[in-house]
Amino acid sequence: MIAINKAQLTNGLKKIGKVIKENKKDSKKIYNKIMEVFPEASEVDVYSVLNNEITFKINRKYVGKMNLKKELEDVGYKQLCCIQNLYVTIGVINEDICITSDISIKYLDNEDNICYGSLIVKKLNL
Repeated sequence: MIAINKAQLTNGLKKIGKVIKENKKDSKKIYNKIMEVFPEASEVDVYSVLNNEITFKINRKYVGKMNLKKELEDVGYKQLCCIQNLYVTIGVINEDICITSDISIKYLDNEDNICYGSLIVKKLNL
């Protein structure tokens, strides 16, 4: 699996955000840009019926820095088992574009129970 770090993720998300700003309702152009920037992307949903969101799974291994202990301290985080998926959600409301990328994780808590959660890796407001 191809690796991606935080800088690469940020640059790719900014490119997609620029296309969205210029072509808010052209789902074909947005889809094409997502596939150009992240060719491995899957589960791409441009503008779901219920809200103005674009979602997709990047399908790359995230190798950037994470604040696991800080973010999971209140739930009794002990040890990371694995990072499962890197997802992107883009909310488009009028002129505001909010891009959030988060990872799904599997971890052990202080009592050695297997737990699942997600952590925000990058958040952009354009």
